[in-house]
Amino acid sequence: LVGREVGRCLNLLKVMDEKVVVVLDPDETVGNKKDYLDAKRSKEKRYVFDIALEGTTTNEQCYARTVGELSGSVLNGLNSTVFAYGATGSGKTHTMVGSHQDPGLMVLALKDVFNKLKNAPSGYNWKVSCQYIEVYNECIYDLLHPNTTHRSSQSLELRENPEEGVTVSGVTKVEVDSANHILDLLRQGNARRRTEATDANATSSRSHAVLTIQVARTEANKYRAKVLHGKLSLVDLAGS
Repeated sequence: LVGREVGRCLNLLKVMDEKVVVVLDPDETVGNKKDYLDAKRSKEKRYVFDIALEGTTTNEQCYARTVGELSGSVLNGLNSTVFAYGATGSGKTHTMVGSHQDPGLMVLALKDVFNKLKNAPSGYNWKVSCQYIEVYNECIYDLLHPNTTHRSSQSLELRENPEEGVTVSGVTKVEVDSANHILDLLRQGNARRRTEATDANATSSRSHAVLTIQVARTEANKYRAKVLHGKLSLVDLAGS
């Protein structure tokens, strides 16, 4: 929350059975007297989801309940996508990127991939790479390129690759052997994102950011071995 929201903070949400989100009637919560027409009506709403987590849930707990199952599928050549959607200031970037004390889903996913690779079957060579792009006004920009600026950067184009499918031409791909330095790369990339001040957030993201973790598996010691590609894309959508 921004400073001006803290003083008038009102908790209207309640999670039941980790599936139901209850939006309480604000008039009943603060004890306001309803007029005659609304006296017998309640503004309370209930929404049912596959999983609903409390606001005190850590990123690691959120990852374990939601994204954790997808990281293993990437090693088997499957593609998966995770979206963080919500109003500006609701915590999307914190959930996806996080901090050193509370790493976000992007960092946790990469750590999980390397943990699973330790127990992967032998006889294969593995390569893990990452790319981090921004989608702004239907144009694509490279967030990992050091010369990316808001005004001078050239947008990138989508291309069809016979082996990897749809790819971003000319994007920076960083080959990684651990997840230790990915948080710093994400912070550098986020510093290049388009932001604007809103009533709810002084640095609201005006663009979508997409981290793609790509895993390539090749049979070892085999001539012309086929390469199996899997991708996990984690998307931090612009604030609505």
